[in-house]
Amino acid sequence: MATTTNTHILSGPPGNVELSIPIQALEIGKVHLSSLQILPERNPKPGVENRPIAPLSYVDSGVTLPCLSILLPSLKITRWDPATGRLDLDLSNFQYVYTKLNTLQEYIISTVYMQQASWLGRSDLDHDTVRLLLQPLISHNTLTLFLHGPNPSLKIAGRAWLWNKGKWSRGSKVSSFVIGKEARICVRLHGLCLVNNKGDAVSRFRIQHQVISALMN
Repeated sequence: MATTTNTHILSGPPGNVELSIPIQALEIGKVHLSSLQILPERNPKPGVENRPIAPLSYVDSGVTLPCLSILLPSLKITRWDPATGRLDLDLSNFQYVYTKLNTLQEYIISTVYMQQASWLGRSDLDHDTVRLLLQPLISHNTLTLFLHGPNPSLKIAGRAWLWNKGKWSRGSKVSSFVIGKEARICVRLHGLCLVNNKGDAVSRFRIQHQVISALMN
């Protein structure tokens, strides 16, 4: 399921492993948020413009990882909404996880604050206002992630690998996550995505991420 290589973990099923960093080994000073840019979509939708994204990378011992994949400890599931793919995990017993992720989130907020003139076309926003523009990953000891919700016609959807009852399967189902149970998640953070909603005076942004794998306890 997972093998260790120095401070990195190879997690996932054979043939689909992901090089990830255990949260306890993550050094925020090695995380880099690049300039805002337009990246090509893998599956572009006709008539829909690509959203600007500032990619996240991780530089360790001279090696640059083009995205940031983090392996979390087993966390209790407090919410699972299969219609939206929302998964909430409890961090109340894992203060070091909360601290690491909150520090990362604050680094991103500070970067947006400093780059607001070129990224948002504004120069009058204070730090707290910029913070309110972010769809947070963590809030009040809760980590909120989003998976692809299931397709009713297929009864399965998404790209996450799920380990449950001794075997791997791919895609989230209505029954994939059970509130009160625990799951160990590997999540890939792609970068910071700007979202321009109609009627908003200023762009909002979110941390674009993908759940790579989940090990059920």
